[in-house]
Amino acid sequence: MQLGVNYYQYVNDYFYPDGNQGCANCGYGGGGYETSDWNGNYGYQTSGTIQNINFESENYPSYATILCQLPGQAQATDCSQWTVVFQGYLYATQDGPYTVAPYLVEDNAIFFWGGEKAYSQYANNNTDGGVTYTQPAGLPHSFDYTMVAGEFMPITFIYSNGYGPALNQLTITSPNGTSYPTDLNFFVPPCPNSPFVP
Repeated sequence: MQLGVNYYQYVNDYFYPDGNQGCANCGYGGGGYETSDWNGNYGYQTSGTIQNINFESENYPSYATILCQLPGQAQATDCSQWTVVFQGYLYATQDGPYTVAPYLVEDNAIFFWGGEKAYSQYANNNTDGGVTYTQPAGLPHSFDYTMVAGEFMPITFIYSNGYGPALNQLTITSPNGTSYPTDLNFFVPPCPNSPFVP
């Protein structure tokens, strides 16, 4: 069984300045972000399958060199204006809640959706959780998905960076308390004919 999630990498024009200047309060979570910009967007620059969803720009948090490289990309590129959509199935090895928790100092935003809506119905108004500079009212930073052993649950993550260094960190904790901060070896990528829409 292949492991990991599929990714689709784009360039955006978002801007997340420090504080409340500029466009910090516009869009969903600030910066001008809108989920509809990415749902059904086939204009990605690169794509592939990845086992480690966590990444950061070179010498983070330095502004001097803002380069990132995901598996399958020919070379590191400027990731100061990146959006990356990650999609796959969370595979449960035991019964109980699986807690998805992005790092609270996200640079700049990550949102996630689980269940049927993760295929193609993910939108601003049905986000399960996330972290961004201007946290939408009522949106939790973490979310528990209750699963049974052997279940595959579709999940979509969208990471966006709009200006400056990039940092994406996510932890998933299983029902027995084991955390998986550095890899996605309990995720399975979609099949080519899956209902996922990047």
